[in-house]
Amino acid sequence: MHSNEIINGVLAFFHSRPDVQLIPRNMFDYDSCYSNSVFMHLVPFTDICSLCNQQLTASHSHSRQVKVICAQGKVVFGTLFWLECRHLGEHKKAPPYFIFPNFIRTAREHIYTLISLYHSKYVYIGGDYAFSRAVVTTYSSNVVNHVSSWWKTADSLNLEAFNQDLEQVQPLCWKRLAQVLLVYHVLQFKLTMGCLNVKIPMSLNDFDDWIWNNYPKMLSWFIYLWSSHKQLIGPCHEKCSAAVIIDGHQKCRRRVCRYKDVEVKTDEFDKIVIGCCRSPMYRSHYCSLHRDQQLPAATSLSASNGYRTRFKGRKSPCKSGSKKGRNEGFGATSCRTSKAQSDAYIRRCSRSFGLIACVTNCRVFVSFGEIFRSETLREILHLLFSTIRVAGNLPPAACYDDGCQLVQYLHNHIGKDIVATDAATLLSNVKFSVDRTHFKNHVGEWCLANMNPDDNRLLDEVNTEAAEQNFSWLKNYSSIIAALGWRRAPVFLLLLFHMKNLALCHVRPNRVFDIVNNCVVVPDVSLPHSERITQVVETNSSLHSERESPRKIDESACDEKKINVGIPMMEPTNTDWAAQVSIIRKNNNIVDTRRHKKLKRL
Repeated sequence: MHSNEIINGVLAFFHSRPDVQLIPRNMFDYDSCYSNSVFMHLVPFTDICSLCNQQLTASHSHSRQVKVICAQGKVVFGTLFWLECRHLGEHKKAPPYFIFPNFIRTAREHIYTLISLYHSKYVYIGGDYAFSRAVVTTYSSNVVNHVSSWWKTADSLNLEAFNQDLEQVQPLCWKRLAQVLLVYHVLQFKLTMGCLNVKIPMSLNDFDDWIWNNYPKMLSWFIYLWSSHKQLIGPCHEKCSAAVIIDGHQKCRRRVCRYKDVEVKTDEFDKIVIGCCRSPMYRSHYCSLHRDQQLPAATSLSASNGYRTRFKGRKSPCKSGSKKGRNEGFGATSCRTSKAQSDAYIRRCSRSFGLIACVTNCRVFVSFGEIFRSETLREILHLLFSTIRVAGNLPPAACYDDGCQLVQYLHNHIGKDIVATDAATLLSNVKFSVDRTHFKNHVGEWCLANMNPDDNRLLDEVNTEAAEQNFSWLKNYSSIIAALGWRRAPVFLLLLFHMKNLALCHVRPNRVFDIVNNCVVVPDVSLPHSERITQVVETNSSLHSERESPRKIDESACDEKKINVGIPMMEPTNTDWAAQVSIIRKNNNIVDTRRHKKLKRL
């Protein structure tokens, strides 16, 4: 039951004169109102217009009914109040402001601030639903330590409400929960980085495009914060950020377009082939941009042909003296640890190849990028170059499981295929080694002499398996990432790594850093977002000839019919070709070797 003070306050509001102020914001801050009431009230976070500084009263208020999702899966009706300001004075012609419990609506945008987002015990981002802040914070805590998908969280809340016989005016839909959680954590991330306010589209249908366009900026802020967490937050231990470990992870894969000829030009490389990052259309292997590139079934390679091609590729170095095999690839070392996949396999693959991540030895994610073709040295080098451009530096030591190939390629090609930028020069001075887990697979003389982590004094008592340890945690989220679309997948990974780093460094998610004013946003930090991306039309000329040759043959046949009108057409005959072939084989003493071998074995 409500106290008399709350009831009198509500009655005073509905019977007030126009000059009476709106409901005081502390009126509904009692725990009894939130925990026991059947009807909830969501009031604006302020009654003063931020544009014209007009103090709004009850005459400017509006209300509507919404559904409120509470803790333990309880769903009840609530009343949403908001204020409308038409502005005064010089701002009279400006669009009206609508002040809601957690944002200000103007034109086609919602404006959030640090005060508005954390106002009250409920979160409202638009639509017909509001969420208890306890639901949001519980999910944020659970997602780091337990694999909690949006749909499993919704099912768990519905089951909890059923088991405890709690009221549910409507069961919780996981899509509503997913929208609120994604929007809330994106807003929280941007405000944490030092944004004074965040403007997002009013329509949630446009939100996915908005986060895709803002992703390079968010990734740059992420890299700047966590590459400098030792200075900005404080050291984890004595060996904090002593080394960076680079590694690839192929468990978290999602469906992508089969078009693999997307190229990007960067500051260091004239061309990096990355493949298309978009999700394919329904009942297709290609996205909406590349659906015209889909080949007919007759021109695609069969699985057996692809297998034979890969089998021959594995067998050839042993036959040809292995000199050619050692010189293939970028590093030209004798370790045979190259990760390049065959082109036939890449073009048939409809899933991404996971991601590459940079992790400090204290297990803090610093940078990452998705892979859509294979784990190539150029993509790894670009990830390191972009990290250096954003962060300004790297730890003095680095580890990579294929470090010998990476170092050889970098030192042999800098100033040639690799433009000698400041980032490339700085990276060439970093001491690389192979991590201790993978070093046992390296047998080359140069690698054994130069890449042993135990010979690198910078790696003494340093955890070189940090990336593998983080990936053992990340693989549990593979089913969640596999179900995400191409716009949400990178943002989900970014937010997941950010929350993991916050928990590891014991930092609350509402802490504010001054990253926005100090960080340099690198446009090419994410290759799929680059403005210098090009879509190559078909690269396989043989496929063109196969597609075009039937048309040319038909045209030439028609021309011959027009010219050689007097030549009679050949009619089909009734010749017994099987009997003719047997006579020819008998006269020429041709033996069936397969049958002969079979009889010999018998």
